[in-house]
Amino acid sequence: MRMWQWLEYGIDPDGNLISVNRVRRGKTDLKCPYCQGNLTSKKGEVKAHHFAHTDTTCRAVSAGRDVELPLFDRFNLHLTPKEYAALLQFEKKGVDSKYRFLLEAKDTIVYNPHKGSYGGWELTKLGKVICRKLSMNLFAQVQEPLMYGKLSDLEMRVRLAYEEESVDYSDVLIDLKIYRDRIRSALANHLYYLKVTVDGEEFYKIGVTGRTVPERIIEINSDLKGHFETVSIEILGTWLHRSNLERYFIYKYERYLYHIGTHSEYFKFDDKLSKSVLRELRRIEVKEISSVERDLLNRLPSQVECKIEAVERSQQRRKAIKVGMERAKQWGGHVGRPSGSKTTDDNFLAKPSSVAILNALAQGLSIRATAVAVGVSPATVQKVKAASSEKDTQHAS
Repeated sequence: MRMWQWLEYGIDPDGNLISVNRVRRGKTDLKCPYCQGNLTSKKGEVKAHHFAHTDTTCRAVSAGRDVELPLFDRFNLHLTPKEYAALLQFEKKGVDSKYRFLLEAKDTIVYNPHKGSYGGWELTKLGKVICRKLSMNLFAQVQEPLMYGKLSDLEMRVRLAYEEESVDYSDVLIDLKIYRDRIRSALANHLYYLKVTVDGEEFYKIGVTGRTVPERIIEINSDLKGHFETVSIEILGTWLHRSNLERYFIYKYERYLYHIGTHSEYFKFDDKLSKSVLRELRRIEVKEISSVERDLLNRLPSQVECKIEAVERSQQRRKAIKVGMERAKQWGGHVGRPSGSKTTDDNFLAKPSSVAILNALAQGLSIRATAVAVGVSPATVQKVKAASSEKDTQHAS
């Protein structure tokens, strides 16, 4: 597992996550989301843009954070350099027996008994991604389940850290928030593909934007005017909410990259390849936004955050009630329910929330885990448990 040691997010005075791409280079008024230390924006030309602690880097960032989007930041995945090299040579030389088991275990090759007359080894879809052979449309179908599977894993880590009262709870919660924001950013931006004719020469450009493509073209035209006399730009395609595909396109067609000054993401294709690439892009399916993705786009908290917040609110309310009751006692007032309104144990235990609590406890969940699962306070769980035990004792006698 690769752990990021580059911090790409800070928090502003209102507690909002701010990407390094949204700030200028140099000292900022942002804080580290993990330790609240001051941050400086590092935006050079060699390393990826990131934040550095103005003073000493905190323990959480030094240890590395698991917020990488699968098949987005890199494409050799979890392979060692030697495994990666062996896979790239797979179709030319076949799979080396030394690496066969390792590559199969990492889901990059598979034995197909129906291949040819005697069966044989072939690349999986994941293996084709690494070898730059999977189509853009199939790539989307491979990447998205990995992205959202990891999102579920991070939510589970947050829930467990909270239930176990782990000292790392606040750190893994920040990991989840950063990961969700990275997915949101990919969804909020759109993929575009352009044909650029400059001084009679043709290039192609892939890119992403959160605005309209015509607005982006005005900037591109201005950039190119500094290098060419005549510039003509044609929009060949736009794919909404598909900016997650841009980096794979660049990886897949890396050998055809053509730099114009400091501007990248331009490609030089011959006529045959340009038609093939366009056909491939036009096969990308329209993105259907799921309910989870809609919540991400609307910056709504995750379900696990909502449940934990509900538990915390319930605990705070209970504390406030307790303080109020103590004050009432001091002032000589009545404390408790009005006479004649006390709920019996049977009615209390028959409530839907009480039934859900008892079912969770019967499954072996702890009091805190039950509170999170049902959405009540730990004190309520203890109350239901005590009432149930008392009832069992009465029946036994």
